[in-house]
Amino acid sequence: MKIGMIWNNISVEEYQLAQEVHREFKTLHLTKQNISETFAAVFDFAKINDLDFCVLSHRNAWAIYPQQFRELLESAGVQKAAISVRAGKIYAKAGIFSPKAPYIDSDFIIVNIRRCGELEIPGRLTTVPFTSHFTDAGGVHAELWAFLETVVPYGALYIYENGKGLRDWYGRTRIYGFQPTPYLVDTARGFISFDTINDPRIQTLRAALLTKHEITFIKEPFIARIAQNVGRLLKRAMSKVNFEIHKKYLDKT
Repeated sequence: MKIGMIWNNISVEEYQLAQEVHREFKTLHLTKQNISETFAAVFDFAKINDLDFCVLSHRNAWAIYPQQFRELLESAGVQKAAISVRAGKIYAKAGIFSPKAPYIDSDFIIVNIRRCGELEIPGRLTTVPFTSHFTDAGGVHAELWAFLETVVPYGALYIYENGKGLRDWYGRTRIYGFQPTPYLVDTARGFISFDTINDPRIQTLRAALLTKHEITFIKEPFIARIAQNVGRLLKRAMSKVNFEIHKKYLDKT
């Protein structure tokens, strides 16, 4: 089974680290602005490298349990489907909406290349128009809904995780599914999603994770660069906090 791991719109340094962790797979770094261009690039990459499956993520996301990962790809649901995703619910961002909103996770999207070819999905990308009225508010998640409902034929989508089995960085089960969190763990499959940009503390958790799973081949100079980036992010965050505190103090006087 030939597998490709693809990341869209993550930093160059994060992609380099992901390459090290997933060195047994073909990897690709994309900088596409919409779902149509992203999936077109996925299919081109799969054709060039004669891949069976591609796994697409839109943030820093790793698969660290190779055996469980392979078992998922070999499962009946994934083998039968063209696209397999994680889908659940999250809290709505404003009180005028329902307490929970439907959500397609943008990480670990499994693309069954053979099945997509049989259903002519690569060709449908250019012949079947699909748009979302909620792209501005929902971003890639809204576009994913439009793509899956319009381009992927009925019955060719498989939801392999509803989010309730995932855990946050405190080890708590995500009872509300994909409620936003900077650290999301699928313990059954070894899928980890990180938000290192908005929360630099994740770097410490990730380093511990690498050590725990004996992923020790990461080059020291690269780790040093990551540490420097963390330092810059922390400095920037502290500067913002100090400014906000000072501003509030002045407003009260």
